[in-house]
Amino acid sequence: MSAAWPGIPAIVLYLAGTLLAARHIRAKNWMVGKTTQIIASAATLLHAVTAWLAMVTPDGVDFSLFVVGSLVAVVLVAALLLVSLAQPLHNLYLLMLPIAALAIVGSLLFDGTTGRRAQVDIGLVAHAVVAVAAYSVLALAAFQSLLYLVLDRRLRHHEAIGAATGLPPLQTMESMLFVLLWTGLALLTGAIVTGLAFLDDVLAPHLVQHTTLATASWFLYVVLLGGHFLFGWRGRTTTLLALVAFAVLALAYFGGKFVVEFLAA
Repeated sequence: MSAAWPGIPAIVLYLAGTLLAARHIRAKNWMVGKTTQIIASAATLLHAVTAWLAMVTPDGVDFSLFVVGSLVAVVLVAALLLVSLAQPLHNLYLLMLPIAALAIVGSLLFDGTTGRRAQVDIGLVAHAVVAVAAYSVLALAAFQSLLYLVLDRRLRHHEAIGAATGLPPLQTMESMLFVLLWTGLALLTGAIVTGLAFLDDVLAPHLVQHTTLATASWFLYVVLLGGHFLFGWRGRTTTLLALVAFAVLALAYFGGKFVVEFLAA
């Protein structure tokens, strides 16, 4: 079955969920309704099928840039849906749903012919699963950091914040940010450990950039959370450092793949 069959309905549902989330924001309500959650959940299920069909091929597993980007997006939205059941992260729907829709478009338009297909063992699969989970949680933390900076700027300029903006209170957003950061750091540590255990040579020419940048990102997250735990760092310091750390992490994977698959080609 072609990945387009579940992919196109998933795009439509993601866009519908985005519009509903925008209505909630305009209504100054940062808790989305059940209808939006149901639509987003249905879109995520279809997206998961799309990602599977695009990635798993008769020739092996497709690790091309847009296909892996689609996989990361569906895991990210699934994590958002699960976490938002218990934590106030509904404000991120407005950002994540259209990003997931664009990720599907990319995976459908670019079929991975410039990427590589490989037969993988269970160890590499475990590493990939942990790495994608880490990236997804830390991506949520990065988006939460951006929204925190928006509210902080409003506060500094004596503009409306909190319920009047359709976003949760600043303190609530900061508390949730640190939950995401601690969880993401634990997963990123697991990804690095499984990579060392199951990859043949993490300093091979095609992996050295990825290894170096991923380690640098891990170090930045350790500094950030260590500073918060030991010295009480918070506010703009932690949110800006979280964005820098995530930018390095994103460059570790997607930057290298973009150069190899498009610029080098």
